[in-house]
Amino acid sequence: AHRFLRMLAEPADRRYLILTNDLLTSREVRWLWPDAAALERRRERTWERAAEQARRLGPVDEMLALDIQLRLADNHLVRMDTATMARGLEARSPLLDHELLEFVAGLPERVRLSGRRSKPLLRDLALRWLPADIARGPKRGFGIPLAAWLNQDLGAWARERLLDRDGYAWSHFNRRRLEALLDRRGLETRDRWRWAKVVWALVCLEIWWTRYRALRVSK
Repeated sequence: AHRFLRMLAEPADRRYLILTNDLLTSREVRWLWPDAAALERRRERTWERAAEQARRLGPVDEMLALDIQLRLADNHLVRMDTATMARGLEARSPLLDHELLEFVAGLPERVRLSGRRSKPLLRDLALRWLPADIARGPKRGFGIPLAAWLNQDLGAWARERLLDRDGYAWSHFNRRRLEALLDRRGLETRDRWRWAKVVWALVCLEIWWTRYRALRVSK
């Protein structure tokens, strides 16, 4: 609800940014990380280049273009490649075949997004071969019980990693505010799921930094 209200006063490209970045707002990043200004400027430049090209399109196409340039390339596809190649698998994304993508991009927006139905083309195709309760069922993600993990088994481990005096978080973030975040104070963290995602993202950054630093030392 908070993100929805924030986006109402923003242009379409900014709405996309608000809807797809649900970890920390710019204000919250600066609250936690005193040196965030330089990062914010770099992110703004990247965003403006992508948004400038997409603004010439209709509202649906604008969102899709930003998805292809930013969220797919820098997020979803990277995750899939990392997860599959770690096990010696080479995954494919058939719905991203360039000929199919070009064909669908040429269809009218009203065909690709009709009324309140999500994924109308895929659902109509699915009805030919699958039961209606599946073809018309709700979208299901690949969520994991992060909040439960961090409130139980992984909580002490995450705290130890993020408050390690030799770690990235302790060296770069505001230490008092980092501890407040772990105690669920200082930010809008009444939403347990959002709080868990923020802490988990910081833990992943910490693990990456530890391994990156070890590689640099070994070289």
